Amino acid sequence: MNKKLSLLLFSGLAAFLCASCNKVEEIFPESFQRNDNPFSVEKVPAEGGTIMLQRVNGGQTTTLNPESASFNVGDTLILTALPKNGYTFINWKRDGVEETTKPIYKFCLEDKDIENGRVKYHYEARFGLDYAIQSIPSIDEVMPADLIAAMAPYLHFGDTPPKIDTCFYLKDHILISRFIHNQDIDPTSSFSFLEGQPIDYRQHNFRWRGQHRCVADSYYYTRLVGDSLQFTPDVYYRIYETATITDSIFIMGEGSYFTAYFPQEVKRGMEPDEQFSNFISDYELVRRESVIISGQITDQGVKDFHYGVRIEGYNMDSPRIGLVGGLPNKHDIIIYDYSGLCPFDPPYYQDQH
Repeated sequence: MNKKLSLLLFSGLAAFLCASCNKVEEIFPESFQRNDNPFSVEKVPAEGGTIMLQRVNGGQTTTLNPESASFNVGDTLILTALPKNGYTFINWKRDGVEETTKPIYKFCLEDKDIENGRVKYHYEARFGLDYAIQSIPSIDEVMPADLIAAMAPYLHFGDTPPKIDTCFYLKDHILISRFIHNQDIDPTSSFSFLEGQPIDYRQHNFRWRGQHRCVADSYYYTRLVGDSLQFTPDVYYRIYETATITDSIFIMGEGSYFTAYFPQEVKRGMEPDEQFSNFISDYELVRRESVIISGQITDQGVKDFHYGVRIEGYNMDSPRIGLVGGLPNKHDIIIYDYSGLCPFDPPYYQDQH
């Protein structure tokens, strides 16, 4: 941890670089597909490394092209898997069944293995990402110092975070425990929140996917801002906000405690008909934010959930920015707290997003 973060976290919290995740995790599904009469040798995933096919005959070793070579009963074949940097070899499979966990697989062809001079089996060299060499940036390298300081009581450090790649939602009122107005942009800003009061921002949904130790492949967030609002006597509409991220989603923690941090862009949407969107002045605004989320994973959901947001900017100017009843100003910080447990969302929501 550098001196800057040490001063911010004077309570004794220590930052760890989320590295040395030394367990290999597979990132691909079963891929075996039987062709009519193949001898195919495949690497899974394709970027995981290289493979080599050799035949031993009369003391001579020859490198072969599996797509064009012919084979005979009694041939001794050697398959060798060579992982590329960042990957590790997992196993060799023949027709979807594991044959060996050694990168060199040597076998002799029998009568049952040959048909019209071709080998009848599909072989896979399977690779996984090697998280022993994975590293993610420390939180102070990608998150603003003032947001880290504001979230300091809730940060959980470590390089073995729990699995959070699931979906959970929050139906109850949220509590804005702190609103921090930064003076560097507009000292006269009148935007404010009533701290300590429950705010009805309606349902929040959070969804992480594809977590590999300290990194997630994607993150989806939505919240319902207004529900069943009347536009005309016969028309009602819903306003919601969403964010979808597929890069730079970092997770640290230990045991059942986690802290996730990443940048996000929040966009507004409208249902059932977006033709009414021009009646909402900030409908087309895209809000850029730095986000820190922390909590404890339990069998019932997420406990002690804290959601810290720093406004980094908007895609365009609006007279509502920085005004009471409008939008937070650039560099304002809002800390949301949720009391009690946060249950996981039903399977329907997980399937739809």
